[in-house]
Amino acid sequence: MTAPAHRHHRTQAGFTLLEMLVALGIAALVVSLATARLQGGAGSSLSLEAMARVMAQQMHALRSTAIRQHSAQIYQVDFAAHEATASTGLRQVIPASIGLSGAGSGGGARVRIVFFPDGSSSGGAFAVQRNGSKATVTVDWLTGQPSLHVAR
Repeated sequence: MTAPAHRHHRTQAGFTLLEMLVALGIAALVVSLATARLQGGAGSSLSLEAMARVMAQQMHALRSTAIRQHSAQIYQVDFAAHEATASTGLRQVIPASIGLSGAGSGGGARVRIVFFPDGSSSGGAFAVQRNGSKATVTVDWLTGQPSLHVAR
């Protein structure tokens, strides 16, 4: 005679893959929220720096266009309208939460920088600022090269 077959159910300790993925997702969410809270205004200073860097790159490209096309090109930052425009048709809207200031030709409400075909410029500087962070873009009149300085 044969003995009745006993089925042994083995209980396995551990977690399923789905449980592990859910736990990791929750942990990642908690860490990202805590990091954002601890950094405070650091995220806004990084976005401010990114905006100033883009504006400096636009002026660098405009200087190259002036040299390549043998014609003067204009970059203007209008503080009242919160926008930057270029003679090539480029228009960049600057959020109202960002403060603007500057020095150069164009009057008190704007900075107007002219890039000449020989690579030089009229020179000038402007700053974008928010939450105590400030990024200043300066254009050298002799070389026409824009540079960026960030103060946090």
